Amino acid sequence: MAQNKPFFIENFSSRVEIANTCLSDGVDYTDRHITIQSSPFRHLLLHSLLDESFFSSVKSELLQLRFHPKECDLFKLKQTRDFGKYPEVDCLDEESASLKRFLDLVNNDLKSWICSVFNVKLNGLVSVSGSIYNQTDYLLCHDDKLEGRKIAFIFYLVDEDWSGNEDGGCLRLFSSDHNFVPCGLPSKIIAPVSNTFVMFEVVPGSYHDVSEVLTNRSPRLAISGWFHSSEPSARDDHLRAPLRLGHDMQLCEDDIDFFVNCINECYTDQTDIDRIVQIRQVFEDESILELDKFFSNEFIQNLMRSEADFKFPTSQCPVFERFKTLCSDSVLFASLKRLVTHEMMFALLCQLTGVEMHPESASLLSFEESQLGSHASAEKKYRCEFELRKVERSSYSVLTDDAEVMNKNSSNGTETELPNGGSFENLQESQQKVVNLDFGSGLDEEIDVFSLHLHAFFLPKNGVWDEDWGGFIVYVDEEGQEIQRLTPKHNCLTLAYVDSKTKSFLKYSNCLGGDNFYYHLMCRFYVER
Repeated sequence: MAQNKPFFIENFSSRVEIANTCLSDGVDYTDRHITIQSSPFRHLLLHSLLDESFFSSVKSELLQLRFHPKECDLFKLKQTRDFGKYPEVDCLDEESASLKRFLDLVNNDLKSWICSVFNVKLNGLVSVSGSIYNQTDYLLCHDDKLEGRKIAFIFYLVDEDWSGNEDGGCLRLFSSDHNFVPCGLPSKIIAPVSNTFVMFEVVPGSYHDVSEVLTNRSPRLAISGWFHSSEPSARDDHLRAPLRLGHDMQLCEDDIDFFVNCINECYTDQTDIDRIVQIRQVFEDESILELDKFFSNEFIQNLMRSEADFKFPTSQCPVFERFKTLCSDSVLFASLKRLVTHEMMFALLCQLTGVEMHPESASLLSFEESQLGSHASAEKKYRCEFELRKVERSSYSVLTDDAEVMNKNSSNGTETELPNGGSFENLQESQQKVVNLDFGSGLDEEIDVFSLHLHAFFLPKNGVWDEDWGGFIVYVDEEGQEIQRLTPKHNCLTLAYVDSKTKSFLKYSNCLGGDNFYYHLMCRFYVER
């Protein structure tokens, strides 16, 4: 074969007509060089794209380049610089001759071929970079719908014996309903195969992810990116961030024993005023508070016996989160609701933090006599949202669009585009910075701007959770910078006073944790005027 004739020309130029017909008619087709499938959205695989010598050279040269760590709520991987400016801005040296030749193939022959088979018009912009997914790396569910992206692609340079089942790193495609809301589980799984070029059309509902890499023997090496179009591309989906149901504080005059039996007596003992004042002072100084052994053994034992009551909600959307939650029709749910909305819970949190969480806050904070249950407040509603999660392998949540964190306009020149991902601020250094949450110095701010977050973790196995397993809670500021990290500790209650610009997410729980899991009680207490 001539040096300037890549293997692609010989094997795929004759398949333009059949590929175009199949994609237009929604007909699946496969032979030893090409696979065409229309479900869940149009995608196409080119097998054995390059001859063996050319492929080996491209892989070798790519591995010589520098890969930069990239990590946030949505992904964790390493990536090279964007080659999309090549050859106008030459970011490769003379030692990358084969890689340059491959980029020429992508920018010319492949782009022309794609225009013909997909019947689309592409402009001169091609975003392309190298990526490495090592063990525990991943990319969560998203749709690639940023302005201009038309065809997404991945060229796999993995080892010949890579196994999707054992090694992971699969491209997974999700079906969507008529409103372009993706289903909870993928409907198509495409395992990485050496020297295979995968492409799909970026359309409303083109949801996909990259499953976690499970192996540490070799990386998931690929070149990936997007072909762009100048045609306007409006979003047509109807996704909404999950909403939590708020529950009013319940007046429980004859239900004190239930509350007392659920909480460690050292926190409910109203005779130990000095201890309560000391705890409150820590919260006022640090803006965050950890209380060990907060719940009673009886409460924890009841929780541990209810594993069968945890399921994936049918309405859960993988774009936002993926974890099991306590069923609302279970006995434990009713008991938990009774506890977190109990008037005594609001009163106790008021005493421990100094935050107005009860109509009688003034007397509770000064330890004057108060008649809990006999008051009424027409001006304010004291409310609680709560959820009990089972966090295990592959559990996660991400920052949602309404957070306005890390979802910046794609014209921002400071952003970094990630292969097969969204456009985000560069966060690789922020994971190393942990500071106290800045909730303000006093309690005179508008109370409805703030809320009191409660986190409690229950670990059935050994009572230890390793941070290397992921599965911790991350708080970020309005710029997306990490400001606090909560690693699960058994029966340790964490309280934080949070403003509306401070958001949190559950970091993806990876394979290193094996079959370990924990339960996570997450509550938000607030005042509704």
